[in-house]
Amino acid sequence: MAQPENAAMILDGGLATELESRGCDISGSLWSARVLRAAPEAIEQLHYDYYAAGADCAITASYQASYEGFAGIGLDADETTRLLRLSVELARSARTRYGRDHPEDRRELFVAASVGPYGAILHDGSEYRGDYGLTAAQLVAFHARRFEVLASAGADFLACETIPVLEEARAYVELLARHPDARAWFSFTSPDGLHTSHGEPLVECARLADPVPNVIAVGVNCVNSEIVGDAIRALASGTGKPIVVYPNSGERWVAGEESWHGTPGHGIAALAPAWVRAGARHVGGCCRVGPDQILRLSTALRPPPIRPATEADQPEIVRLLERAGLPTRDLQQSRPELLVARGSTGLIGAGGLEIHGEAGLLRSVAVAEGLRGTGLGRALVEAVEAAARQRGLRELVLLTETAHDFFARLGYVDIARESAPEAIRNSAEFKSICPQSARCMSKRLDVR
Repeated sequence: MAQPENAAMILDGGLATELESRGCDISGSLWSARVLRAAPEAIEQLHYDYYAAGADCAITASYQASYEGFAGIGLDADETTRLLRLSVELARSARTRYGRDHPEDRRELFVAASVGPYGAILHDGSEYRGDYGLTAAQLVAFHARRFEVLASAGADFLACETIPVLEEARAYVELLARHPDARAWFSFTSPDGLHTSHGEPLVECARLADPVPNVIAVGVNCVNSEIVGDAIRALASGTGKPIVVYPNSGERWVAGEESWHGTPGHGIAALAPAWVRAGARHVGGCCRVGPDQILRLSTALRPPPIRPATEADQPEIVRLLERAGLPTRDLQQSRPELLVARGSTGLIGAGGLEIHGEAGLLRSVAVAEGLRGTGLGRALVEAVEAAARQRGLRELVLLTETAHDFFARLGYVDIARESAPEAIRNSAEFKSICPQSARCMSKRLDVR
């Protein structure tokens, strides 16, 4: 799982909650494991969609799959073993299919086999309390058979996740000693970014994992995104291993009511760059985080290259600008120099420059709706500014009806429309396209 310095591996998002949003029945104690039997093709497709959204690693649908849980619905041990292995096969199939469909994508893609906590089979929220009353030896006995199957099923590593209590991590340490070729990350639940759900300091969890050679990362998951920064600092103080974080959307699960409460927070894409700066090296989402949010995350952490537009880009540029409510009818006449960004879904951003003497008109800056707020708009403006400086322009002027605050944050200031350079005022955008209600803004490029 080694990544370049200051880079992060992008994990996928929630499985069960996204399957539910797609019409799968996850009611009952088996949750997403129920779909392994009922609709395995839906799981494979969701893994595929996460890879397409930019995830480097898919986590399997084995979180709530256990011998005890499946026995409760009448399945024998052989069938449970088959389903556990199937969970890994589905993720591997999605990875193979995505690679075949997208040979241009040179990323190395991974599969992590989910090892859910003991509390998951209780289906009473115990993974957020850890009040099992079991010893490490008892937890080893519970996990051992499933752990062995998943460790040998062909996943790249194990995701020992949603761990609420230090004693369960001790059990995983013992199981990893029995399977020295297996690699795993340990990920805990935490209410405050300082302690496990059961109350042990996260730093002690990190210290437990630190000397274990086949623990490849330590972190938190299924937590509120607002506590992730504190959790990274607490964990990093106890280990030199990479930190893994994949929080929920910001909503809170109430086990007794079988429902989610609250509203999504700021969104992981907005917060993740700070997590990476703080030391997180594996970042994704958990419950209520779907492929759209992972696409935003991947765009925020790995901004796509920005390049000059080609003729082949023109139809998509026009569609992007029209969806953003920006003018397109003068593009052929004015012929701005356009820059574009592409993602896995096609053209996702554009920005344009018209040169008028020593000044330039900044125009046609648009980002695909679902990716706004990821930093791509800023990157496009900065790319246009760099192109303008290369051409010796001293000033950029723009008109905007809806993005005044965005441009103000980038250093643009309000000016009277009539004070813009005459050549700019004679442009089609100034003379006839943008209404008089549009705000006029300017930025000097020859002042640093």
